[in-house]
This record gives sequence, C-alpha cells and structure tokens, in this order.
Amino acid sequence: RPSVPWIVIRGISDFGDTEKDNRDPARTLKDEFHVAAACSAASFARVFLETSYTEVDEEITTNISAIFESDFDPAFGRELANAFEAAEDRITIFGMGLKFIRGNSMLLGAIQKSLLRSSEVSVEVYFANPNSPGLLNRVTEEAIANKSIGRGYRKNWPTIYTRSVKADFQRFLRPSDQQRVKFYTMPFCPTATLVRTKSRIFFSPFGTPDVRGSESPWLMLTEEHLNSPLAKFVDTCLSYARETRKNF
Repeated sequence: RPSVPWIVIRGISDFGDTEKDNRDPARTLKDEFHVAAACSAASFARVFLETSYTEVDEEITTNISAIFESDFDPAFGRELANAFEAAEDRITIFGMGLKFIRGNSMLLGAIQKSLLRSSEVSVEVYFANPNSPGLLNRVTEEAIANKSIGRGYRKNWPTIYTRSVKADFQRFLRPSDQQRVKFYTMPFCPTATLVRTKSRIFFSPFGTPDVRGSESPWLMLTEEHLNSPLAKFVDTCLSYARETRKNF
C-alpha cells in the first residue's frame, strides 16, 4: 500500500450500456445525468476535505468495539451467537445473500434459544431482490473478477442463498416459533451485510469484486457506540428496508 493516504471519489450516472437514457425513445438525450453525478461527487469531496479525513477516520475507529477478519473468524461466530441469545426483542438480519448464516447450526441454535427464552423476541430477515439492478451489477462484476483469477463462480447465488437460508430457519426452529420469523425482499441493498439487536450491531462491508462477501471483515458496535455515524447509517438502511419491503 502507498504511504500517502488517498481516496477515489466517483460520479457515476449510468451503466454505460446500450440502454442508457432509455427514457428518451429518440435517443436525443445523451448522458443527461452526468452533471448531477459530477455535482454530487464534487460536493462530497468538498465536505470530506472540510471535515478532515483524519478526524473522520479517528471517529469511526474509536466507535467500533471489535473487528473480525471474516465470517470464518471463530470470535465473530461466538459474539454473534451471544448477541442472538441475549436479544430482548427484535433481531434484524439484512444482506444480499446472508451466506454467513446458511447452514450455521450455532447461530440458528442461538436464535432458537432466544425465541424459547422470551415471547417478546422476533426475527426479521431481509434479502435483496435478486432482480434489482444493483445486485445484478454486483454479480456481473464478481463473475468477471473471479474468472480473471481462475476461481469458480455461481452467478445464481442470490437465488440459491436466499432460498436455502429460509429453509434453514424452517428446519432448525420449532414450528411454533417459525411464526415469529418473517422474511422480506427489498428493491435496493447496499453491498453490505448487517445484523441488529437492541444492544449490538454487526456490520460487514463487501470487499472488491474479487473478494467474496464471506471473506470481508466484520465490525461490531456495542451499546456505548449505538449513536455513532456508522450506527446511524445501519439504522437508516434498516428503516429503508422496512419501508420498501415485500414478503418473501
């Protein structure tokens, strides 16, 4: 990595494909959103420089309780299972495919224990709509990146994972408890996975297209950090999901 900090700020207004500006049948409008995209990028760059990236970086890192290497980090599994078991009301799980919980008997068992312990506990699971443009674009980027490094890739994972995660919940939980678990899709999902309980937040930003979601790090925020900028971002994402959700 270079010793000098750097940042790339991009203004993207379309996919650059043959369907661009398809709201104009005559195709007389070309790249009509370039100005809006450029202004957005320039505005962000100005705010970023005015607030100082050093202060922002320190604020974020001091508001994180722990960082885990990936889904495969044993400490991550233990902390998440503990959070599930200690949940007081709603457990929210949000992401594109949610592979981390797929077939994970420890995590699913912890959720079952929580449901058994208290009738106040419920579970909401949010998946990205497999046909949403953002998810389709992510899949295309991942397929190209994985092919370039000679690694196999299944482009239909968004459909496979969502169905299997739902089936796992139904298999691991008692029939009487399954009524308190709801599954939804949302029209848009950032490239991140989120888990929220009353006293814990777990956040995993996806890596570059050649880094699978399961290989991305996880950040944990505890009660003293639930008013931080990252916590507010997570709660904004979840609010959007609840406003736009459809039953899955």
